Amino acid sequence: FFLDPEGTQPDPIEDDMAVWIETEGGLVVCAGCCHASLINTLKWICEQRPGLPVRAVIGGLHLAVATKSRMRQTIDALRAMDVQQLIPLHCTGEAAVAELHDALGKRVVTTGMSGGVYTF
Repeated sequence: FFLDPEGTQPDPIEDDMAVWIETEGGLVVCAGCCHASLINTLKWICEQRPGLPVRAVIGGLHLAVATKSRMRQTIDALRAMDVQQLIPLHCTGEAAVAELHDALGKRVVTTGMSGGVYTF
């Protein structure tokens, strides 16, 4: 991944942290900034907890400078994983949030405020 659209500044963070919570409706994944890629993170979590659906993902998705190809692959993977709710924050980027919303509709919940409360 890169920090700029031109691909000249490599992203120096090779890994990332996320936490998942098991709920009656499936896994709720709280992502930090997805430098390791949202899809890589979700795949790893699903390998650890096979058979459990991904109920929601909340956090920074690090898509602010994603290429069209990466956005398409991310959206396709989110559909294939049947992620039920996506709450993109900070480093997702406004254009990426709009594209996710266009592609995934009501699955994408946008919020402009800090301290939001979600019940799963």
